Amino acid sequence: MAEFSYRAVDIRGKAVSGVMNAMDEAALEAMLQDSGYWLVKAQKKGLEKQQDTRRRIRLTRRDLIDMAMGIAPMLTAGVPLVESLDEMARESEKPDARWVLEDMGRNIRAGGNLHETMDAHPRAFPAYMRYLIRAGEHSGNLPESFIELRRYLEWVDRLAGQIKQASIYPIVALLAVGLFVMLLFSFVVPRFAALLTGLNIPLPLPTRIVVAIGGFMSHWWWVVLIIPLSAWAGVRLARKRIPWFARLLDHAKLSLPLFGEINRMLALSRFAHHFAVLYRAGIPLLDIMHMTQNLVGNEAIAGSLNAARLDVSEGSTLSEAMRKHDVFSPMLLRMVAVGESTGSMDSAMTNVSDFYDEEIPRRINRLFAVIEPVIIIALVTIVGGVALALFLPMMSLMGAVK
Repeated sequence: MAEFSYRAVDIRGKAVSGVMNAMDEAALEAMLQDSGYWLVKAQKKGLEKQQDTRRRIRLTRRDLIDMAMGIAPMLTAGVPLVESLDEMARESEKPDARWVLEDMGRNIRAGGNLHETMDAHPRAFPAYMRYLIRAGEHSGNLPESFIELRRYLEWVDRLAGQIKQASIYPIVALLAVGLFVMLLFSFVVPRFAALLTGLNIPLPLPTRIVVAIGGFMSHWWWVVLIIPLSAWAGVRLARKRIPWFARLLDHAKLSLPLFGEINRMLALSRFAHHFAVLYRAGIPLLDIMHMTQNLVGNEAIAGSLNAARLDVSEGSTLSEAMRKHDVFSPMLLRMVAVGESTGSMDSAMTNVSDFYDEEIPRRINRLFAVIEPVIIIALVTIVGGVALALFLPMMSLMGAVK
C-alpha cells in the first residue's frame, strides 16, 4: 500500500482533495469512483517529498567541477553513464551532491535522459549546463560535453579567484578606514569637544564643523551603520523585483569611471566564453543568443543581446545586429565579423575570451594599485584635518596668553 495525495471532483464539479492509501493509482481511482468522485490528479507522498528536495538542493561550483572531472574520463573510457554516476555518488563526501547523483542514476535506469534528470534539479544545475549536456546527448558526444563543461567551470572559478584576490586588500583597507573614522568621530572628537567647550573661547568654523559631526556620531552612530546597509539591501531587492531598475543600475555600472570598463569586460568575457562553448556543442545561433543573455550578469548588455537576437531572426548578420549597440567593444565586433567571414565563430569568440582573461586581472591590479594610495591620502587628510580643527582653538588661546 502507498499513500497518495489526490484531487478529485464530484458529480456537481466541486473539487475535493485529501490523502488515501491504495495499491496504485488505478486502485485509488476505483475507490474514489465508488464514493462518487472522479480523480483529477494523484501523487505519491514520497514522490512529492522527493520533488521538493530536487527543487531545494543547490550544488556549488566546486561540486560541479568535481562531477565533470570525474564523469568525463569514465565516459571517455567507455564506462556506462549509470555506472559513472554511481561511482561518483560513492566517492562524494557531500550529502547533497551524493543525493543528486543517486537520484540521477535512478531516473536514468527508469528510462530518462541525462538532461531530463538534470532539468529536475533546477537549482543544482545551471541552465547553460543543462543545455550543453542536452546538445552532447543529441550529437552523441557526451564525453566531450563534460570535458568542455569542466574547462568552462574551471575558467569561471579561476576568474572569480583572481578578482577576489585582487580586491580583498582594498576592501579590507576601506572597511578599516571607515571603522577608524567612525571611532574617531564617535569617541575621540566628543572628548576634545567637551574640553574646548569648558574653555569658553570662540571656536573657528572648522572646529565647529568637526565638533558638530562628532556630536552627531556619538548619539547616532548606529544610524550611520544602518543607512548604508539598508540602502544596499534595498538596491539588491529592487534589482531582483523591478526589471527597469535592474537595467538602469547595470547601465550605470558600465558608465562608472575606472570600474565601468572592467564591468563591461567581465560581462563580454562571459558572453564570449559561453558563446564559444555552446557554438561548439552545435546549438543554433538564436538559441545561443537567448541563453547567453541570461548569463552575462548585466541587464543592460542582456537587453542589447536580446535586441540583436531579434535582428538576427529577421535576417541580419550577427555583426551587423551587434554594431547597433554601443555596449559591445570594437574588438568584440571585429572578432564576430571575422568569425562570420571564416566560418569559425567558436575560435573567434575563444580569442575574445582569452584576451579578456588576461586583460581583466591586469586592469584590476592597476586599478587597485591606484586606489591604495588614494585610501592612504584620504585617511591622512581626514586625521590631519580633524587634528588641525581641534588644535586651532588651543593655538589661538596659547597665542592670547603670550
